[in-house]
Amino acid sequence: MPSREMKSFSFLIPEFVESDWRKAIEEVEGFERELLICRGRVMCLYTSIKDQQVTPALLAWTNLWSKCLSILDGAQSAWSGNSSFTLDILNRIATENWLHVYTIFERDKTSASNDKERMHGRLCAYTAWALTEDQQLNWELSKKQMLDMAWDPKPAQSIKYNPEALAFYEKYLGEMTTDTDSVSLRSAREKQEKQLRHERDRLNTWLLHSDLRKWTKKIGDLKKEMNQQFVPFFALFNIEEKNIGKKMRKAGFGLGYYCYRQSSALIHGSSIEQLNLTTDDKIIPKTFIRDNGLDAKADTILVSCNNTILLLAWIKKMVWDE
Repeated sequence: MPSREMKSFSFLIPEFVESDWRKAIEEVEGFERELLICRGRVMCLYTSIKDQQVTPALLAWTNLWSKCLSILDGAQSAWSGNSSFTLDILNRIATENWLHVYTIFERDKTSASNDKERMHGRLCAYTAWALTEDQQLNWELSKKQMLDMAWDPKPAQSIKYNPEALAFYEKYLGEMTTDTDSVSLRSAREKQEKQLRHERDRLNTWLLHSDLRKWTKKIGDLKKEMNQQFVPFFALFNIEEKNIGKKMRKAGFGLGYYCYRQSSALIHGSSIEQLNLTTDDKIIPKTFIRDNGLDAKADTILVSCNNTILLLAWIKKMVWDE
């Protein structure tokens, strides 16, 4: 059965009770209060959308909105749990999200299109860009080599059927519950392959949408021109902006990139300095102390999310409300 076109889908609008939100705000103070206020703004913005039919432009806007909400939820947990590590990573994600929204909002002096046309076009470009990346990931996960590795029962069987290895495993990790039955694993693999094919067909169908075709082609052309598999979103509008550093420097947000680069080291596992507090003669893992910069890191995320929501609200007004 052919995959359904994008227009046959509709958004499920989440329920938001404003009175509950206002009551929750009254019960907290400080960062938690500011975070709840921001979160309420996010929810109010989405629940004000009237047309629930999925379009490429609205799909992009909703995706960016959803990421902002998830960042706020993560920041609340990280702040209350004293996790400087998690806040640093969330700060990186919040910066990227804001930068994508800023790029959609950004004026283009070389374009003859009006603000509404420009923003609508860039929203569609974002959807094409994101769906193309989903398509690439689906292709990689569908490779026989990848599936063989994921569903190989031998590593687990080498423990389960080796009394000494099994005793060691259960002593330190508890009961071994990993499925090692070849028949059930084969059945589960076939189910996953079917799901991947379904997802691939849907992505292929969606990328044929008339609002996305020119952007999909441009992404393919840029991959060849830049000789790389990944094309940054910003490069769709200016090929000189090949990475986040160049984009942020040009936009005048060099300090943001400074923090972004620090967080990248954490994600890739290439940092000792950022995970420890070093004194004259002691090294203290930051997990066991409250980082003096914790509140500042949380506030930075909050600022990014507030700025993102401001731009998303403006984009919504320009593209749909007028």
